[in-house]
Amino acid sequence: MRHDDDHEPVFVRSEWGTNRYVYNPDSPVGMTFIVLSLALVVLFFFHVSDSSSWTEDELRDAVHEATGVLAEEPHPFPSRLEPSEWVADRIEEAVHEAGGVNAAPGPRVEYVEEAGRYEVTATDTTAVFCLRVEWSPFISEEDAEPDPYEYGGAPGDSFDPRYTLRTTVAEDYC
Repeated sequence: MRHDDDHEPVFVRSEWGTNRYVYNPDSPVGMTFIVLSLALVVLFFFHVSDSSSWTEDELRDAVHEATGVLAEEPHPFPSRLEPSEWVADRIEEAVHEAGGVNAAPGPRVEYVEEAGRYEVTATDTTAVFCLRVEWSPFISEEDAEPDPYEYGGAPGDSFDPRYTLRTTVAEDYC
């Protein structure tokens, strides 16, 4: 039989001058909640640190998937950007999206200044991929001639030229 003197409440009013309630470490249930809370926080941080970096296989799969995505449709080229910067942005965006929802902070894409070559790397991995990108004006199926100003937006949108990207991938520095 339990006496009222032996019972410790699970929650007690904070002694720090606030009206908040905290777990009571003198109560077995309160101590259990404290230990479980700390264990959950530690597990959460391990999960976050594990999912915040690329593995070599993840980066490889994302780069190969990105090459297919880049070739699927024509891309509008805003004339205010340098071509190498624009292509690097498209590669970085495609690789990051191919990495999935939980993809770590993005891959690094660097222009190698040599025949449209770009090196793709990521933190926490030694994998390096060389993408060779060729881009040409978009040729619509109805026209026999390239039409870089093919309109693909809504009324009022700007008429940026559109280009088709063809990429090849090699696993090494460029």
